[in-house]
Amino acid sequence: MIGIVVGGERVLQATERNRPFPPDIRSWEVLLARSAGWQPSIRRPLPSNEVLWRAYVQLQTVVRVTQAARAHQPYPDLRLCQL
Repeated sequence: MIGIVVGGERVLQATERNRPFPPDIRSWEVLLARSAGWQPSIRRPLPSNEVLWRAYVQLQTVVRVTQAARAHQPYPDLRLCQL
């Protein structure tokens, strides 16, 4: 789900978009934090707990809204419901 959200929000650079997703948890943490607007730097290579929590809440909101839109389809042509 993190990969879908990060890809949909165009967080990745053009050179990173075609690569497979990383196998380690640190890279997933960085991707999750980048979806919330965090940018890695030399002094802060990993995000703080606050940034991860904020990104996690945003991810859960996206998941819940998508599930609710799929369950309740008031308009058959709504693209979000057709995912």
